[in-house]
Amino acid sequence: MNGLKASAILVLGLSGLAGCAAMADSDVDASQEVGVLMSSQYCGFTAPGLVLATDRSQWAQLSSASGGSLPPWPEEAGQWLLVANLGQKPTGGHRIDFKSASRTDRNLSIEVAVRQPAADAMVTQALTTPCLVMVLPAGGWDTVTVEGAEPFPVTRQHP
Repeated sequence: MNGLKASAILVLGLSGLAGCAAMADSDVDASQEVGVLMSSQYCGFTAPGLVLATDRSQWAQLSSASGGSLPPWPEEAGQWLLVANLGQKPTGGHRIDFKSASRTDRNLSIEVAVRQPAADAMVTQALTTPCLVMVLPAGGWDTVTVEGAEPFPVTRQHP
């Protein structure tokens, strides 16, 4: 009978640990941690991907080099800026919008909607460089992944 009790206690204990592990891996809504500063068709970044700025001077250099009209560095301490960009496009009508953000352990995941004009849409014939500028916490994550249609998903490591 003692063996049966010990087995029952072991099974209950392992079940509890499995439940805790499952809870630790679950997604947590992180939409309050990630904010949108700007979505624009003219950011100046000609290559698709992610650009992470970790301080005001780095952001000033990126803003100057891009030639686009980017928002100012956030006043609140402990925040960085992440730019998700589509690269250079031959027409207007392309854009990128924030959908949601979640966190699993130390992995921050941001979902975006990539929009493009319909094949028969009337669009401006001008080069555009669509992007989404987001503010995110400087700490609490090891990787950030932006998920969505091409050119995403793209992942960046915390510096």
